Order: sequence, then structure tokens, then C-alpha cells
Amino acid sequence: MKFSSIPPNLRLAKRQSTSLSAVKIWGWHFAAYGVTTAVMAISGPFGTFGALTWPWRTLYWAICVGVPWLFLATALELTLTGRSWRRSAVVAFVVGANLVVAAIIVATVWSLEGWLLPARRAALSLVEIYFYALTIGLAVSAVVTPIRQRQTMAAMVVDRPDGGQDTFFARLPPHIGGDLVHLRMRDHYIEVTTATGRDLVLMRFTDALASLPASLGGRVHRSHWVAWSHVAALIRHRGRLAIRLDNGVEVPVSRGYAKAVKARLGPPRG
Repeated sequence: MKFSSIPPNLRLAKRQSTSLSAVKIWGWHFAAYGVTTAVMAISGPFGTFGALTWPWRTLYWAICVGVPWLFLATALELTLTGRSWRRSAVVAFVVGANLVVAAIIVATVWSLEGWLLPARRAALSLVEIYFYALTIGLAVSAVVTPIRQRQTMAAMVVDRPDGGQDTFFARLPPHIGGDLVHLRMRDHYIEVTTATGRDLVLMRFTDALASLPASLGGRVHRSHWVAWSHVAALIRHRGRLAIRLDNGVEVPVSRGYAKAVKARLGPPRG
């Protein structure tokens, strides 16, 4: 049996990407794209300054920057909005996306050179272009991805009926998500277990529990908190009361919390 009791008026806001709206998210990307295009058009790198007049140079770089930016921005947002990703999965996804996008850039540059600068296309080194594209793409991703991850986690808050917001979810590492299963006090840290991972968070246990609504879960021991929706059963193990979670972990229930836990979950098995 599982227990789920989050009321409609309490929304766990895993706002899919950030506290900003989707329009603002893509507005941020377009603004960054515009600045990058302007810098490239004005500076005219890779010989484009002398080879093209400024209107054609602007068009050249608008396409050359825009095509890969669209693919990379989409890949980046997918890593943050599709589901909770582990850090290693984010790195693998972004690196893989850059490997593919670098090839797209090569094709884009080859086509643009044939259209605007056909005389010099034969001298192009496709391997060199791929190397430059991959290096720049990885550098940009290394800067942008952590920023977007922090924005995502800052948006993972609990909205209360009174309009207040809790900050506990903003402290969670992005790779473990926000679907809480079990919290355990470990000195000055909290061992946080979610449906997708586990990590330590530097925060006082009492402060964390004070910021979580009672309907989401409850304290069952001096050092343990469980999410009601992830409780599989209340059991008696070797004469002691315990909660078995849906991930198989058994959490002890101390005497001081036994009455409230039984009232919540019913009589124990065994």
C-alpha cells in the first residue's frame, strides 16, 4: 500500500525548467544568440571581415551561429525539463549533442561558403572546422549548463496556500531531482534520498523539516523523515516499529512518534 496525501492547494512546483516563463527562457537564449551574432559580424573572424560586406557578413554569422545554437539550446533544455538527470547523464548528453552539432556546423559552413564565398570553399579544412566548432560548443555548454541548472533548482519550491515559498528544494543537487523519499540527519548534513538518487545537503535537519508541509511527509524518528507517498508499509521488525519504503529501505520509528505514525498509516504488519 502507498499513501499519497498532497492536497490540491499545495503544488510541488518542479517548474519544468526555471522560475522564468518559457518565453523568458527562450528570450534569454535569443538575446545571447543576438549578442554573439553581433560580435562575430563586427569582428569578422576567419577572414569574413575582408571577404564580405557587413550586411552579408551579418547574414553569414546569423546563420552560422543560429543553426547550432538552436540545436544546442534545445538539447540543453531537454536535459533540464524532460526529467531529473544525474550529473554524469547531463555531461554525456551535452557532449553527445556537441559532437552532433559540430557536424551540423561543418555542413552549414560548407553550404554558406558555397553560396557566399565559392572561391575559397575548396581551401576549407572540414576537420579543422569540426575541431573549432566542437571546442567552442563545449566551452559555451560548460558555462551555460551550470547556470541553467541553478536556475532550475531555484525554481523547485513548494508553494503554500499563504503564498510563501520554501527554500529546501533549492538546495537539492540537480541530479537527484525533487521527488523526496527519505531524509536522514547526519551531523550538520542531511542525507536526502529521492526517487532518482541520493546526496548530502548542508542544512540543519530542523530547518529542513520546518520548511516541508506535514501533508508531504513526517518525522518518524529523531533522525528520520519519510514521504508519505513513498511508504509501502508499516511493519514490526524484531519487536520494533519500522516503515518500509517503496525502495525497500526500512526506517525505524521511535516511541515518541509511534502513536502519530500509527494514526497516519494504521496498524503495523507482523
